[in-house]
Amino acid sequence: PGTEGGAPPMRLRTALVTARSAPAHERAIRTLMAWGIQVDEALFLGGLAKGPFLREFQPDFFFDDQTGHIESAAAHVPAGHVASGVANAPRAARTDPTGLEPASGPPLVPESGSDPGSAAPA
Repeated sequence: PGTEGGAPPMRLRTALVTARSAPAHERAIRTLMAWGIQVDEALFLGGLAKGPFLREFQPDFFFDDQTGHIESAAAHVPAGHVASGVANAPRAARTDPTGLEPASGPPLVPESGSDPGSAAPA
């Protein structure tokens, strides 16, 4: 089915870009699946800076909860800071002693077989 004026319906493509690598990738994918978020592409940079990668990837927009990643990306692509991200929650407001759970919203899914105290937010 078309939309008004015969234009095809718009579809939003979602790409997960994280500086993490294996085995942390599993938690990111499981969390998004648990939240019902469909990801078209998942890119794990293994510690590389996001800015230069995003310059080549050319997303329409980039969101991150860490200002350092936003500063790196904003030199190359439109970028926005997610102020309510895990990295920005005050320690006292976090519901999980590992620091992985956001103060509100859906819980993060822990990596299988991992020590929850050793993982860090994406």
